[in-house]
Amino acid sequence: MRIFGRIDPLNLNRRRWELALLALTVILILVAGMALLMLLTVLSNDLIVSGTTKRMIFFGFCALSVLLVGYLLERRVATSQLRKRLAEEHQRGEEALRESEAGFRAIFENAAIGIALLDLHGHPVESNPALQKMLGYAKLELADMAFTEYTHPDDVRADWDLFTELAEGKRDQYQIEKRLFRKDGQVVWGRLHVSLVRNQKGGFKYCIGMVEDISERKRTADALRELSGRLLRLQDEERRHIARELHDTTAQSLAAMAINLNVVKDSVAELNPRARACLSESLELAKQCSREIRTLSYLLHPPLLDEVGLGSALPWFVSGYAQRTGIHVDLEMPPTLTRLPGDIELALYRIVQEGLTNIHLHSGSKRAHICLRFRPSQAVLIVADEGHGIPPGVLERGWRRDEKLGIGISGMRERIRQLGGKFEVLSGSNGTTLTAVVMLREEQA
Repeated sequence: MRIFGRIDPLNLNRRRWELALLALTVILILVAGMALLMLLTVLSNDLIVSGTTKRMIFFGFCALSVLLVGYLLERRVATSQLRKRLAEEHQRGEEALRESEAGFRAIFENAAIGIALLDLHGHPVESNPALQKMLGYAKLELADMAFTEYTHPDDVRADWDLFTELAEGKRDQYQIEKRLFRKDGQVVWGRLHVSLVRNQKGGFKYCIGMVEDISERKRTADALRELSGRLLRLQDEERRHIARELHDTTAQSLAAMAINLNVVKDSVAELNPRARACLSESLELAKQCSREIRTLSYLLHPPLLDEVGLGSALPWFVSGYAQRTGIHVDLEMPPTLTRLPGDIELALYRIVQEGLTNIHLHSGSKRAHICLRFRPSQAVLIVADEGHGIPPGVLERGWRRDEKLGIGISGMRERIRQLGGKFEVLSGSNGTTLTAVVMLREEQA
């Protein structure tokens, strides 16, 4: 066999040993035959052994030697062919392995996302150019660092706990979004996916970590969240402005018109019955319009919320809602509620307002439950009904794909997110429950 144009010395020595072994076998057979002839010669003095018998024994022994030599030669040829086939298969396997390694190396080196092979201690012993560019470190610099050294301190614990479970074989992979520090100190957001590669015994061999730079996506999401919060604030300001205009202008004009109609009704006695009926009807319509405009003004933005706070605005709204819809509402809240920051009071009021509106329009429930309670550093608001709930699958698809589950629910979720709180919707055949949790400062709780 030749390797890169040279004779393989190991293969040459193996062939020499095979020839030597074959020659030694032939010599031993001939020596054994001669020894047997000599033994027969010695014994011929005591036994009657004819010359013909001696020749037959000799030639038979020689024939046996020839057959044995032929068998050995045949086995040698078969063994040589088997070795050749094994060598060819081994060579093809090595070529396939080299091609596979070359393909993996090409993918590894040219991938658009960062890829690293991590050892048991979290050191990226191999890293591709994309990861080096993302973090600003050279390959050798990264190899000397554990991933915890360039991970944001607030994200280290969660990532390390998952990696430890992976290294101990408790899980095969995990995915996490975390912040990474570049060499120049800038923060990069990355979506990390880590997979375990096991050895032949099923233990830890190494981990493959893939990091996608999602910094731009995060900045876009933050910008959209900021824009959404600004739109909500503008909406509330516009509602306040419209409510004030309706209360101060339109409602006052209708009230003045009702007074004038009363004067006309009392002053004109000579009107015929039909004209007097139309005048009375116009007076009632003016009073009804005045009441509806005042109600609409209060629904857009209740003055009580600004003047005395949530403790008075919520009971007022719930009482009016029950009268307008016929739905019984159980309101549970502290008897004495201290004032909260204006944005928190407005957010909680809007959630109650939107939640009760959805109950009236969609749930089919005749009862609603509202509970406002306080925990250490938290305000918890629960709005529940006893209706037929949100259709199966709609809620899960909506949260997973970030789709809108109606303007009301989306607005509620965004209001709480703007305050750094949590918003949850649970729905089933027994009804729907909205839970909003807002963080408070200690002096507010």
